Amino acid sequence: MLRCFMINYVSYKINPVSLEDITKFYNPLVINKFCSECTKHNKVWSCPPLPFKDIDYISKYKYCYIIHSKVYIKAIPSNILSEMVSHALKKYTDISNGKDDFTDIFNGLYYSFREFNDSKILQLEESFTNSIALVSGRCLICSTCTRETNTPCRYPEKLRYSLEGLGFDVAGIVENIVGEKIQWSSSIRPEYVTCVSALLSSDDIDPNEILNKLTK
Repeated sequence: MLRCFMINYVSYKINPVSLEDITKFYNPLVINKFCSECTKHNKVWSCPPLPFKDIDYISKYKYCYIIHSKVYIKAIPSNILSEMVSHALKKYTDISNGKDDFTDIFNGLYYSFREFNDSKILQLEESFTNSIALVSGRCLICSTCTRETNTPCRYPEKLRYSLEGLGFDVAGIVENIVGEKIQWSSSIRPEYVTCVSALLSSDDIDPNEILNKLTK
């Protein structure tokens, strides 16, 4: 039900970028250091350290489409926002200990947004053959990843990686390719929440076709 509401508040930008240009933002030494400070480091199969060479994952494809999605916090009616936040904080208990109410609102909205956005991004694979999606952050399929017990992924066919998980500077991509800025929850009361995803493809795709699929 909440996903039906979310489509009313999301704006999308699709930016095609060559593999040569996207690799300018490949900086695993710096990005993996940030990842190592995350509480999920080495606990989720979608995150570093990865069991393969991350740049090789990208290099299998010819085209990359950066998908920037944004939702303004104040644009969402308070009752719907409250439902979205409550849903996420109950489901993802590791995010429900924010330092203040606004941090909980920001984190809760982000994870509800992630659920909606991931489903839309993954549907693109069905529409465009020879493509694979990169989601915005860690895998959310299981409440507890089997990596914590050093056992294989339960759903390897559903597992998707992210740009940051593959060693890419997402903030740099957003600023230099998309022409936007990410507002973090640690900054002064962000106006909006951002998800940065991508579609890798062996075929050239009209960005407007991607946009039309996402906004249906």
